[in-house]
Amino acid sequence: MYGAGGQFVNVNSGMCLAVGGASRDNGAAVIQFPCNGRNEQKWTGISHDHGLFHYINVNSGKCLSVGSASEEPGAGIIQWQCNDRVRSEQLWLSI
Repeated sequence: MYGAGGQFVNVNSGMCLAVGGASRDNGAAVIQFPCNGRNEQKWTGISHDHGLFHYINVNSGKCLSVGSASEEPGAGIIQWQCNDRVRSEQLWLSI
């Protein structure tokens, strides 16, 4: 759906950030999973002002998002339809 994209690999586990079950559904959990190079593990970054990014899953075309726009520790990370307007639950900053 999107360009080749890149993978996010966790330093501790050596596993990749992936959409569980290669789902294309809104609300599908984003998990760590052994790296296999498949599209559900590839993300394309879209740059916005101030160093903010949307990350779009190559397999589903959906954005990396915090579930229910929660501000609570431990909130689930999911994929969700990318919003036309910039919404904070889908914006990520590398620090």
